[in-house]
Amino acid sequence: MASESVERLNRCFVAVFPGIGQNEIETASTDNTQEWDSIATVMLFSLISQEFGIKILPQQMFELKSYSAIHAFLTKQGKMI
Repeated sequence: MASESVERLNRCFVAVFPGIGQNEIETASTDNTQEWDSIATVMLFSLISQEFGIKILPQQMFELKSYSAIHAFLTKQGKMI
């Protein structure tokens, strides 16, 4: 069973990428998710910022190109339980 934090992150991904399957979320990246363009990036990080109450700087967005990188970032910020 996924933690509440993981479920919240997953909901952000599904909101931005409604066609993504639950089994595809954790492997999603800019390389393998066709819909993940610059607009989707802004939308995704806007949702994540609101959901987790954090600020994500523009230069950080360029580094966070996958679900796993975003998960690690949120863990480092103390937002993943």
